[in-house]
Amino acid sequence: MTNINGPAQVLLSLRDASQQLRIAVPTLRRWLRERRLAYVRCGRAVRIEATEILRFIEQNRHPAANEKKHSGSGKE
Repeated sequence: MTNINGPAQVLLSLRDASQQLRIAVPTLRRWLRERRLAYVRCGRAVRIEATEILRFIEQNRHPAANEKKHSGSGKE
């Protein structure tokens, strides 16, 4: 499906989004109140774009010690 701006975004219910993040729905609701995640209101329903879940994961990702960039000092 496409719209004026390109492909339509997949919108997830709070239940589906919380399952993807492996958190409880009340935790997700709190995060939405704290504006940690963007959301879309469709009347009374609240939806989260699937791409927002991916952005949130990437933004909050902490790399393992062996993933960090080397300082370039030549010592390894």
